[in-house]
Amino acid sequence: MEDECSNSSLVSVNSSLIFGIGSLNADHDSAYILRGWLSCFISGFGLIGNILSAIVLTRPALRTAPINVILLFLTICDSIYIFLYLISWSLPTIFARQAMEDGDVLKLDNVYMTNWRPRLYPFLYPCLWTAQNASIGFTIFLTVERYIYVCKPLESGKIITRRKTLIIAGITTVLFILYELPLWWRFQSVKVEDSTPECDNMPHYIVQKNPYLSEFPLMKAYLSKFKILILHYLLPLVVLFTLNWKITSALRSIEKRRRRMTRSEARNISYTKIVICVISLSCVTDIVFSVVAVVSYLRDMEHDLYSNFVYVLMKDIVDLLLLINSSINFVFYCSIGTAFKQEFLKLVGLGRFIKAPMLSELSDSHAPVGSLRRQSANKK
Repeated sequence: MEDECSNSSLVSVNSSLIFGIGSLNADHDSAYILRGWLSCFISGFGLIGNILSAIVLTRPALRTAPINVILLFLTICDSIYIFLYLISWSLPTIFARQAMEDGDVLKLDNVYMTNWRPRLYPFLYPCLWTAQNASIGFTIFLTVERYIYVCKPLESGKIITRRKTLIIAGITTVLFILYELPLWWRFQSVKVEDSTPECDNMPHYIVQKNPYLSEFPLMKAYLSKFKILILHYLLPLVVLFTLNWKITSALRSIEKRRRRMTRSEARNISYTKIVICVISLSCVTDIVFSVVAVVSYLRDMEHDLYSNFVYVLMKDIVDLLLLINSSINFVFYCSIGTAFKQEFLKLVGLGRFIKAPMLSELSDSHAPVGSLRRQSANKK
């Protein structure tokens, strides 16, 4: 009786992984390690770091600067993405492996895979994509902000203000939510009638594509891999790479006049370099994902097991890069300079270790603008 119930449960686990959402490949050691345990570790670190970052960025000393508004929205999107990826992919990969090994229908991992996850996935899926794409959008927003302040210092004060930044950030969030609305109807959870009466007290669910929208032409065009490759990755990659190149060129020109800069201005240039590093990681992720998308488009999963394994491995690597990109914010913020570290030390009750005098870097992130304005006026 127990064996029948366990085998039935495993069938439902496999069904929930096949219909609509693809196999978790938990039997592959690479997927179990990369997408399972390693992703869980990175996600835990990222969630703690992003929560601390959000708290620090909303403190009175930092929340007035427009750039901190963008960083706060970016941190929120990254936190949502990390949490949703954790409960929809990382933990299920571990639970699926455990369910395959022990086959106990009453264990938490099996209940999660056959009941909770299939019922939650139709809602987790659109939220995950919304958070991921919104994070890309705010990364571009951050790049544009740095580009304006570094490359167009005379107009930056009028173009970027805290009020305008809040309005643009709100509009950006709403647009990404509306853009991902069709995904809310892509999948549906279906209850499976178990053939073994002994398991009637354990309802099983699977995830299936919505039969009414799967063959709809507009839905096919919306979910086209080619469209996703162009709009979600190649276009952002071109924009980020172009703006980064212009920012880097402007920084090289500014560094030639480093002797005429104050300490605060020099630190702000270092902050801009850190932003460039963050965006460079996003560019690397976009490049790798574009390669994976091309492989996915060309491969034949049913007849080429080797290419399928390579594709799964590459996709796991891309997911890790996305998680790292979303989790490393706190490390970069702490390396920005004195203002963020000052507020963080105050937050954790270590304000006595702050060295005096402390110059605000994040809240005074417009310092290079004034310097460039003065230099431009002197030239005139």
